[in-house]
Amino acid sequence: MKKILIGTTVAVVSLLFVSCANTNPVPQNTKFLNDSEIKTLFNDKTASGLTSGSGKQYEIKFNSDGTFAGTVASNSISGTWFVKDTNKCMTIKNKNYCSKHYKQDGKYFTYNESKNRVVPLIVK
Repeated sequence: MKKILIGTTVAVVSLLFVSCANTNPVPQNTKFLNDSEIKTLFNDKTASGLTSGSGKQYEIKFNSDGTFAGTVASNSISGTWFVKDTNKCMTIKNKNYCSKHYKQDGKYFTYNESKNRVVPLIVK
């Protein structure tokens, strides 16, 4: 009986740790920017920070004509960008990379849903 109780306790604690590890990093009740807000934030502006996928340093100029150019970890990149379903998407070498954005306490953040990662965003 004692072994069953210990085994059950270990299983429950293990499940709790696993469920805690999969929590969403976006604060509760966060309202993501809508399509119009995203366009206003990025049109003819330069964004910098860490990529939400790989965590590499970037600086990218987003043009209002839907093109962008910049650097990621000292490598030049360019392509097109667009907004769809409250996501800012960038097309690089025929592949789309999309992320959501939100504002909290006067600061902007990028949320990469597929990586479940949030990073700060600086736009000038």
